[in-house]
Amino acid sequence: LGIEMDDGSVFLPGEVCYPFTRTLYMYLSGELSYVTSPNQCAFLTFMAGDLGQSTLREAGFSNPKGNDVLLLSEAANACR
Repeated sequence: LGIEMDDGSVFLPGEVCYPFTRTLYMYLSGELSYVTSPNQCAFLTFMAGDLGQSTLREAGFSNPKGNDVLLLSEAANACR
């Protein structure tokens, strides 16, 4: 469902500036350097992959932006 703004522009779902996009933050129970559980690594790797990212987008989530956040791809790399 597109949203028409006062200036006539239309924002569509999937666009970063779409008003109803939700940012998803995930937290670990400890330091990322201590992620050794195969289940945790499998989850992080899935979420950072194409299927996990498309699942998040379809659910209306976006990746957080900013210097103080660790991207899912960076978190998944800690398992390697």
